[in-house]
Amino acid sequence: MYEPVDTITLKSGERVEAGVVKGPDPDWAERIEALLEHKGEMWRWGNTMVLRERVRIAVGS
Repeated sequence: MYEPVDTITLKSGERVEAGVVKGPDPDWAERIEALLEHKGEMWRWGNTMVLRERVRIAVGS
């Protein structure tokens, strides 16, 4: 799910919308994976997991 956060102005003067993608979100997965493709294999794997799968995190014991 995409949630807009704010509109910001870049140094160039261009205005862009900043937002957060909460996974899993198959509609945004391909775009974000392509944007972060230059990262290492472990980062790419983690990004793919949170964008395409429901991830459960255990906290504490």
